[in-house]
Amino acid sequence: MKPSVIFFFMVLIVAVLAACSGSESSQTPVPTPLPSATPSQVPTFSPVPATPVPEQTPLGEKPTLSDKEGICSEAESIVLSNGHLITMDDNDSIASSVRIENDRIVAVGDVASGDVEVIAGDCVIDLGGRTVTPGLIDAHIHIVQPSQAPGHFLSGIETSSSIPELLTKLADLAATVPTGDFITAVGGLGPPQFTEGRLPTLAELDTAAPNHPVYLQAVFRGPAVTNTLGKEYFGAAGVSVGESGAIGQAGPALTVLLQNQTDAEARTLRWSIWRTLVP
Repeated sequence: MKPSVIFFFMVLIVAVLAACSGSESSQTPVPTPLPSATPSQVPTFSPVPATPVPEQTPLGEKPTLSDKEGICSEAESIVLSNGHLITMDDNDSIASSVRIENDRIVAVGDVASGDVEVIAGDCVIDLGGRTVTPGLIDAHIHIVQPSQAPGHFLSGIETSSSIPELLTKLADLAATVPTGDFITAVGGLGPPQFTEGRLPTLAELDTAAPNHPVYLQAVFRGPAVTNTLGKEYFGAAGVSVGESGAIGQAGPALTVLLQNQTDAEARTLRWSIWRTLVP
C-alpha cells in the first residue's frame, strides 16, 4: 500500500475520534442529586414576638408627664435650666430656667439667683443655651387673612358659640364703625360652631347692625349670609341672595367686595391673594 493512502486513513481515523470526543463533551451533564436533609439539618424559624401595644389614654383625659416614656417620665417636678426661655410676658423677658410641678409652671427666672428652686428628686435638664418657646395651642393660624379681607373684620365671631353671642359682638363692632361701612368675616367660622347649627339670618343680622352692610362667609367658598343693606348691595352687582340673606356660592359676592370695597392702594394686593382661593 502506498504511503499516501496510509496517511489518508490515519487522518480520517483521527478526525472520527475527535468528532466522537466532541459529541460526548457537548452533552448536558446530569447534576448529582443533593443528599436529603436530616431532621437536625432542617432550618427552624422562631416566631417573632408580638410588640406590646401601649395602653392609650382614655378620650377626654389629658396625658401627664408621668404618662410619657423617656427622660423625666417618673419625675413629678422638672427644672429646665441654662437656656433661653421666651416668656411672652408684657416685657418680652428672656429667662434661663423654669420649674414645672405636676404639669404646671410654678416658677420662671434663674436658678443661680434663687428665682427657680431645685429640690432633691427633681429632674433637672441642662438646656445648654437652647431656646424654649411656649407651647402653641393653635399652630394653624391665618395671620394675614384678616388684614386682606374687605371691610371691617369681625374677629369676635371666631370665639362665638351661639348666634346671640355673635350678634352681641357684631353690635359692639358696629358701634365703632362709620355708618354704611361693610362689616365682614371671611373664613374662621361655620355653622357647626354655633349651638343653633346654622348661620344667622338676614333679620337677625339687621337687629345687630341695621346701619351697616354685613357679610359673613364660612371657610373659603361659603356658604355665606348677609343682611338687608348687604342684600341690596349684592343685588345691584348681580349677585343672587336669598330672602333669608343666604348666599350659596360665596365666590361672586366676595369678588365684588374685593374689587369695590377696598382702598385703591390695597385693592391689587388683596385681589391677587384672594383670587387664588375663590373662583
